[in-house]
Amino acid sequence: MSLFAPVVVGKEGEDNIVGKTLLELEKYIKMSLKDIVSSETNSINLLSALNFLSNLPFKDVTLSDGLKDIIGTMQQEFPSILHSFKQGFATTDKLAELEARGNEVATTVGSKISEARNFYDEAQLKEVVLKEQIIRLKEEIKVCEDALSSLEEEKNKRIAETIGYKMELENVRKDKSQMVEDERKVQQKLFEVTYKWSVLCSQYEYNRMAARNLS
Repeated sequence: MSLFAPVVVGKEGEDNIVGKTLLELEKYIKMSLKDIVSSETNSINLLSALNFLSNLPFKDVTLSDGLKDIIGTMQQEFPSILHSFKQGFATTDKLAELEARGNEVATTVGSKISEARNFYDEAQLKEVVLKEQIIRLKEEIKVCEDALSSLEEEKNKRIAETIGYKMELENVRKDKSQMVEDERKVQQKLFEVTYKWSVLCSQYEYNRMAARNLS
């Protein structure tokens, strides 16, 4: 007899359906948890198998109490395990997106800082030239003062932009640090649920062997 045959045998067609479903369940238990939860098809098929086995529609076919307990526990725990893994995948994707954004912002900030520095140096040089022109040309004092004032305003604007970009970069770094901490917490939770899943699978295998020995 199959190791996964029902404890109480029913009609031939019913036995075939239950046996095939138990073999399907065995296939998913032998898969890695990541392969199950990362595939919509695998997740749905596993839940369908668990739902079917926990609510058998056949009066003449029953499973052992131990096997039914394990199947019921797996059915209850799998949705939370699936949710935890999806949260982990979402956090990892968000962290990668944040890192890419941080790199882009850092490049932009570096470019703006360099541009502001060059403009500041040019403004200082122009300021010296204008002051020399003021000394040499008394009649153009008013024109030169207006130009100097305009340059000062532009210089201050560039300095303010530089400060703003530096603050934005610092905020991105803080966000990235928080995301790293969030990912660490999610990884810890994934470790815990993976361990719980391993224990459930071991219990399932034990009950399966017990059922075979009883047969």
